[in-house]
Amino acid sequence: MSRTFTGHRLRPLAATGLLLGAALFLTACDPDSDSVTGVSAETDADSSGTASKAGAGSREDGAVTGILTCLAPGKLKVDGRPFWLTEDTEIWGAGGLCGSGEGQVAEECSEEELENAAKEGTVTVEVTIEEGMATRITEA
Repeated sequence: MSRTFTGHRLRPLAATGLLLGAALFLTACDPDSDSVTGVSAETDADSSGTASKAGAGSREDGAVTGILTCLAPGKLKVDGRPFWLTEDTEIWGAGGLCGSGEGQVAEECSEEELENAAKEGTVTVEVTIEEGMATRITEA
């Protein structure tokens, strides 16, 4: 009896690919960071056990200034305050995030440039946060 291809041989390969992809995602920004291991320390739960809307505890919206660090792709932290990037987040740099730093005018930066700077953890920024989302990031 001849054996026909039924796809059973692809399942271990797909599972291996899924595990490798998950491992890369979890270590994308800072594999040594304690904050990558769990989100529970960053979110508060109300009395019903659901996460709060702000996602970062009872901190108020507004501007936060500090060293930019990376938690995960699209999720960064400044001065201990985690926040998410959106498609509408304005990112402005003056040499540390992007640009040459020679001019007096800030340049618009890409999300990739922002995350690269966050991985280095050497740039001071001011982030305007609304409901856990960054609306504007400006190099300080």
